[in-house]
Amino acid sequence: MIGIAAVLLILPPGVLGGVGVGWAVPGGDQAQTLAGHLAFQADQWRWPLLSTDRLFSPRAISIALTDSNPLFSLAAKLWTHATGGPPVNWLGAFMGLCWLLQPVAAVYAARGLGAGVVASLTAAVLAACWPALMVRMGHINLCAHFLLLLALGLAFRRLGRPPSLRRWTVPAVLLLVAVLTHPYLFQLCAAVLGAVAVQSAWRRAPGWWRDALGFGAAGVLAAGSLMVLSGPLGGGDKGFTIFSMNLLSPVVPQMSGVFGLYPVIDATGGQYEGYNWLGAGTILLGVVALLRWRLPRPGALAVILAGLTLVSLSSVVYAGPIKLLDLGTKPWEDIFGSFRSSGRAFWPVGYALMLGAVAAVGRMDRRWGVPLLLAAAGLQVVDIGPLASGARAAWRTGSGIATPAIPAGTALLTVAPHPGCGTEDGVKARGPVMLLHAVQAGARVGGIGLGRPPPWFNCERYVSDALETPLTMGEVRAFFGATVQAALQPALLGGLCAVTDGIVLCGRDVVLIGPAFAAKPPPPEPFAAGWARASDGTMWSEGPRSSLVLTIPPGGATLHLRLAGVSFNAGGVRPVGVTIGAVAQPGWILPDGAVVDQMIALPAGLVRVAFDTFRPVDPARRSLSGAPVRRAALRVMDIRVE
Repeated sequence: MIGIAAVLLILPPGVLGGVGVGWAVPGGDQAQTLAGHLAFQADQWRWPLLSTDRLFSPRAISIALTDSNPLFSLAAKLWTHATGGPPVNWLGAFMGLCWLLQPVAAVYAARGLGAGVVASLTAAVLAACWPALMVRMGHINLCAHFLLLLALGLAFRRLGRPPSLRRWTVPAVLLLVAVLTHPYLFQLCAAVLGAVAVQSAWRRAPGWWRDALGFGAAGVLAAGSLMVLSGPLGGGDKGFTIFSMNLLSPVVPQMSGVFGLYPVIDATGGQYEGYNWLGAGTILLGVVALLRWRLPRPGALAVILAGLTLVSLSSVVYAGPIKLLDLGTKPWEDIFGSFRSSGRAFWPVGYALMLGAVAAVGRMDRRWGVPLLLAAAGLQVVDIGPLASGARAAWRTGSGIATPAIPAGTALLTVAPHPGCGTEDGVKARGPVMLLHAVQAGARVGGIGLGRPPPWFNCERYVSDALETPLTMGEVRAFFGATVQAALQPALLGGLCAVTDGIVLCGRDVVLIGPAFAAKPPPPEPFAAGWARASDGTMWSEGPRSSLVLTIPPGGATLHLRLAGVSFNAGGVRPVGVTIGAVAQPGWILPDGAVVDQMIALPAGLVRVAFDTFRPVDPARRSLSGAPVRRAALRVMDIRVE
């Protein structure tokens, strides 16, 4: 009943059915998630099972990389293919399920600590009114906090009991559901459940290996299932020290209906991801529990929760605006790259603190304990009032992001810069919404935001291809921002370009509306993007993609290059991928530092030649003086066309 009340309080009825303004014009992350959910259903079945070529056409990627809820997307695809109907939005039903099960899971966890009826129902109210959950509305999959509560409930029941392989069946199912919902939730659930195996080994319980084997098998089954169903999952990302939790976040009121609408404590520009205010009700019970409850001897779960707290604070710790500790970003960002938003690691810690406080107060004399529990529940409901009102308003009004209509006849839409790369003129906000509208119109998209980019993706290559390769029939490219638009040469694209609401749309065999974008002449020299000139006149490549744009006379010509490779280590070799237009050519293997001559046959017209390199190196690391770049792979001494 508490779950039903929470659903009705927070989510307008249309949201559950996947309709309404909130779904029609969602925010950027919601748009990305929904686009992957719908595009996956519209595609045929492929292997790996979670892959589709409608999101990064012509490449196929997994919807696990777009945070599109693989579990519900698979169910929806089975439904649409069985019924022959159009793609359906089941993410609203998933959101409703999250709030419905949140208090149910909280009762299960509280009962695992021996809490009585009143204490368990108080935990249900506190969990349903959890501030850190309320602000997750933009990250749909991450609303499944009930999985964390279930993991805590299972751990409470298993800690201290005799090791058993059979009892790992339910935890294995939980980890499988978690990993097919979101990898973050899987990592956190695994950390909590791992306490059972650690404690058995720590205390040398007879047959401790059964818990170790059961936990290992459950984790491998879940992670292995995602890898089999998804294929390559991408690597880590930067942000470990930026998207951290402020040390004061759990205990200092922020966006509180009891203490006032103080802003989120954010010392890095990204600590909104580490928003973990526990709520007025939880703080009340926590203070009482600390005053009256003798802390038990720390066990494995306490140690793991302490470790998660350290991860949430990252290697650069702030208390409010004050930096308390700075261990740098390396090697921490490499170690925890897969857990980029470090502040989220505190979620199970916050729930464990709440459950422990509820259980402790529940053991007090009923004359004091029951009124305190009821007061805490009421305080928590009032405390999340502003967050709940904001969530309802957002779903009723949508994001309000305005984008141009998708041109008639569009079969493929690409936005540049990539939504995960660009910062100019709202590309992060408007780009994902445009891509969603294209998917809803039945078109493919040439790139979408990715939670963990795969190894083959980089921002420079993406924008270079968008600016410099010919359009295909029915393709539209949308260019955002002054920098990208200044580099645009419509002649390279072979189509027409028009300006609509500050966005340049270029298309071929589609209907464009708006004033024509002025054609620009090719640059005076062939070095188009990804180069810098040194003081001696040589050109150094900058980054993993560098390109040339040349005007070739009728009959074609030969491009002569005198160049040297800059390998990652001295004395090595530098592999180079070569592409003419959009057609890959045989690559080169250049010896480090040796000057060689290379020739490329080019067709007539305006031609783009692109060079792709993996892991460009900082010349300072190689003690190469005079380099004007920080990520080098090539040096060009001479270029001529015959």
